[in-house]
Amino acid sequence: MRRDKLLIVGIVGIVGNLLLVWFSVSKSDAEEWRTYTVADGLRDNVVNAVAVDDQAGVVWLGTSNGASRFDGVNWQSFLDGRNVQAILVEATNKIWFGTEKGVFLKEGERITPFLPDLFIHDIALDQQGVKWFATGAGIRSTKDGAKWQDYHKIELNLIESVLRSRKLADELSKYKIKEFFEYEIKADDLKYVRTSVDSIAIDQKGGKWLATHIIFESRGKYFTV
Repeated sequence: MRRDKLLIVGIVGIVGNLLLVWFSVSKSDAEEWRTYTVADGLRDNVVNAVAVDDQAGVVWLGTSNGASRFDGVNWQSFLDGRNVQAILVEATNKIWFGTEKGVFLKEGERITPFLPDLFIHDIALDQQGVKWFATGAGIRSTKDGAKWQDYHKIELNLIESVLRSRKLADELSKYKIKEFFEYEIKADDLKYVRTSVDSIAIDQKGGKWLATHIIFESRGKYFTV
């Protein structure tokens, strides 16, 4: 019987303020399991992202306190103190990390930061080698880090789709927003703040699929739709 390795990372549960996370590798169909934690060399037990470099036989893990590199025997840590939310392996010596304070590109031993003011949620690679970054303030893309593209048009389309109808206030009332704000919300009160893109995927035709939410402000209070 063929025995493939299966990599799994997930959340077991929350007990009080303690977040229980497991990271396991199975040699076959749940035949044998091995759990790795900080005691083994993992940077932190809260794991947000996983990426596999098949060519090098390496697993990269993004944690709430940095990134870990595991070759099956040895552990290495990078970006200590960073909340690593996304990892993209473009090549064995070219790894992209998305963090709470921007993007980091690791090329060999050199690590270069980009977009330090943005929270990076996700990263995707298209067939032309362009990297797409889902951020807390819309979409950004780059080929090599030298030039970056900002997509305001995407944000504007999202805003228009929400505000196109004057029924927005009625829709919000269904979720008891009126009670939260202690006054009746009117469309004229709404002020657009930003569009947060939480996830991105690219299909075979190059189409970009975005998971988003829009943040509005009304009289000093914030909410999302």
